[in-house]
Amino acid sequence: MNEFIYLICYLYSMIRWRLFVWVVLLVFASLLEGISIGMILPILGGSESADSRLYRFLTDGAEYLGLPYTLPVAVAGMAVLYLARTGFIICQRVYAADITGKLMARLKIEFVEQVYSADYQYFLERGLGAFTNAVTTELNNVAQAFERCNRFIVNAGFALVYIALPLAINPAFTSVVIVVGVPGYFLLKRLFNIARGFSVRSTAANAGLQSYIIQGLSNFKYLKSTNSHRGIFGRIRETSREQGRLEYKQSTLAAILENGSDLFFMLIIAGLLIYSVEIARNNLIEILFILFIVRRAMVYALNAQRLFQEFLRFSGSVRNFRMLSQELAEREEPTDFSGETPDFRQSITLKEVCFQYDTSEQVLDNVSLTISPKSMVAFVGASGAGKSTITTMLTGLLRPTSGEIAIGGVPYDMINQRKLRESIGYVTQESVIFNDTVHNNIALWSTDSDSRAKVQAAARAAGASDFIESLPEGYDSLLGDNGINISGGQRQRISIARELYKDASLLIFDEATSALDTESETEVQNSIDALRGNKTIVLIAHRLSTIRNCDTIFVLKEGRVVEQGAYDALYNLGGEFTQMVERQALASNIPHNGRHTRDRLPVGC
Repeated sequence: MNEFIYLICYLYSMIRWRLFVWVVLLVFASLLEGISIGMILPILGGSESADSRLYRFLTDGAEYLGLPYTLPVAVAGMAVLYLARTGFIICQRVYAADITGKLMARLKIEFVEQVYSADYQYFLERGLGAFTNAVTTELNNVAQAFERCNRFIVNAGFALVYIALPLAINPAFTSVVIVVGVPGYFLLKRLFNIARGFSVRSTAANAGLQSYIIQGLSNFKYLKSTNSHRGIFGRIRETSREQGRLEYKQSTLAAILENGSDLFFMLIIAGLLIYSVEIARNNLIEILFILFIVRRAMVYALNAQRLFQEFLRFSGSVRNFRMLSQELAEREEPTDFSGETPDFRQSITLKEVCFQYDTSEQVLDNVSLTISPKSMVAFVGASGAGKSTITTMLTGLLRPTSGEIAIGGVPYDMINQRKLRESIGYVTQESVIFNDTVHNNIALWSTDSDSRAKVQAAARAAGASDFIESLPEGYDSLLGDNGINISGGQRQRISIARELYKDASLLIFDEATSALDTESETEVQNSIDALRGNKTIVLIAHRLSTIRNCDTIFVLKEGRVVEQGAYDALYNLGGEFTQMVERQALASNIPHNGRHTRDRLPVGC
């Protein structure tokens, strides 16, 4: 029930006055339906209905309009009112669909904005699956919950009107009907819940059966060749029999409910008719009309109860989405958009920087280094040494646990984070390619009038123009999912072109060539080397052959910078870097004699 109240309150907070318009449409539709049906009662009852409240109400209304209350007038009135009722129902449903559609669009947009506003560490803690599930599954379930909520209110509203109408006609008899009928309603509700329980268990059994069948067929070769299929076949046999038993119970109970409920109501109606007409001497037409109306009220009430149960089925998603949205709001990144503009003409410095995740050991330990403007530097070291953590901190996504990162002496905390990230280009091992044209992949759907010329210039600078122009549609060629229509090296060069298009001052290449073959690696490496001296370039590399042209190499071990310098100088030290180079040379089966073989290192290790 809390989720239902939350949805109503949330709906009001999002649409406000539109909620009242929706309720007014519903109320008018309900009242018009009740009055239109009630108009025929005085005609059917004849003179016996002259003393009823409904008769007096309707005749007074006809007299006010200057019309005699005759059968043609009553039928015409019914038609007009029912037509108006239909119009209100259509308007209410269209209005509800419009509200729900806009609300879902707003929820999705705001949720995605919240995700991108959250701090990066929270994103890592929750994992990609939580956010993907929220957008693809939970939000759709929230939409289903809104739809069930809407229909529940509609059915509950009609049920209330159909209860109020007979109370206005004959309060005493209607009260007796309600007292007798309510226990039957709850009995039916209980039986429906039991049937639903069988259905849920049958669905679960079917899911288990499908799982065993898929596993058996997926491992068919092993099970067949080792004659090990009897075990899983036994599980399939047992699950199939259990599902059959559940479906039998469900079908039996459904048959009883479908036919027994009608018998139950007929017995009640027969008893009430005998009592009311033979003993209490009530108007037969009026009694039949009341029973008809109460029966309709029960149908609407059962529908409302069913819809509420369906809403509860989706309420877990409402709860999960609300909790995730609240967490995102609490973990919003403390981004300063009013700080200074980063000046990449100055050096980037890390001073005694330490970092650790909430539940892990120290990742960076007292790291101090300087990256000169327009230099090309590299971070090398074993997995887990802290290379990617440093580059992630350079983007401002992670903040040091202690110590300071600064550009030109200005600490990151005082820098405008939006402008900082707009000045950074990031190329990773897995190329970021969208299922769109080459142009849109480079310009990221920019609407600038000169974007075409800028895209072509960026492609030339990245060494990508030749292969792009050879594509069937050139810059308008579709690249497919994850760039399936082009090679790995071509994908990387498009990624580089994207960062050059935005005129990034700091380019970060995180294992940008490690997944490529030798030829593609050489092409991408040539594109990177061509940028040397024009941009500040940071490389992360396992293949040490790709960093020979770097101005400075920082060797990391267990979160510390243990060596730094140019390639040859580091190699001649005979330390950690030398061992790394020689291990890669040995792994490549290339003979060497100590440090003097450095000029014969493989192009790709």
